[in-house]
Amino acid sequence: MLWSRRTFFASAASAGLVPGAPALLGGEPVRARPLEARHFGPLYYDESEWTLLQEVWKTRSPFRFWGMNGEVPRKVETFEREFAAYMKTRFALAVTSGTAALQ
Repeated sequence: MLWSRRTFFASAASAGLVPGAPALLGGEPVRARPLEARHFGPLYYDESEWTLLQEVWKTRSPFRFWGMNGEVPRKVETFEREFAAYMKTRFALAVTSGTAALQ
């Protein structure tokens, strides 16, 4: 039998594994208050990251292949080379997100 989410929850509810109706249908909510959003990244930034960010901002060159005055920024290229060496691989490619990595 092929299970869908709907049939799985329906059978779990009929077997007594799920107490009551879901909150969406008037049942008791699982939580009394929403989960707290935590943004861990900024907690670990130190002065070196802030200095590098300011450097990119001051040069007005946040892009990989374009810089002011015709100068190409080398930060990404340097990062890729150093990361590849650290991972003991020939190449590394920096991307902006997991979605960009899939494309």
